[in-house]
Amino acid sequence: MLEHDGVAEKAFLAEFDFNFPYADTVAAKRLVERAQGISLNAVFCVLNEICRAPYPGVVTRERQRELLELWRMGLDHPLKQSLERCAIALIDDAPLPWEESMEIMRLVGTYPAQRAALGIAYCSGGGEVDGDAQAHKLDGEIRRMWETQGV
Repeated sequence: MLEHDGVAEKAFLAEFDFNFPYADTVAAKRLVERAQGISLNAVFCVLNEICRAPYPGVVTRERQRELLELWRMGLDHPLKQSLERCAIALIDDAPLPWEESMEIMRLVGTYPAQRAALGIAYCSGGGEVDGDAQAHKLDGEIRRMWETQGV
């Protein structure tokens, strides 16, 4: 699986951004499978839509957990377990401590251009304001590093 393909990911995300088929298991499964054929970042774009619904009340937590199970099938990657933890924190509205969120962000940073995964990890943290400032700084550092690498 490619790690990233910016052009293909942008076109793919445009198909379901703010319009994920939460109620349609077949369509959701198709998106997961298509993402796996595009790139790892596309796979994390799908996870982002599953765990961070764009509007309150669009999908229940129970349904998000079902979709998370659908997402995790067929994916074998070192980031999988950490990002599942972040997704569950987001679904349950139970933020991870900033230290844990930032540890996952650093791990994500070792995989080029995993912007969706980085966003999930960042958004999963919560707690004190100082932690948010530190996580925001780390997010910027990782993104600048990727830009420097040309990804």
